[in-house]
Amino acid sequence: WAVRSGSVGGGTRPKSRALEILEERYARGEIDRDEFSTRRDELSRG
Repeated sequence: WAVRSGSVGGGTRPKSRALEILEERYARGEIDRDEFSTRRDELSRG
C-alpha cells in the first residue's frame, strides 16, 4: 500500500505553507541555520 504525505487522517499534520517557504529559503541560502531554527520554532508554537 502507498502512503501519501500530508493526507488527512494519516496521523501526521500536513506541513504548513509557511514552513515550506522557510525550508526553501534555507535551502537557497537566503537565511542561516540560526534564523531557520528560530523561525521554525516560532511556527511550531503556533
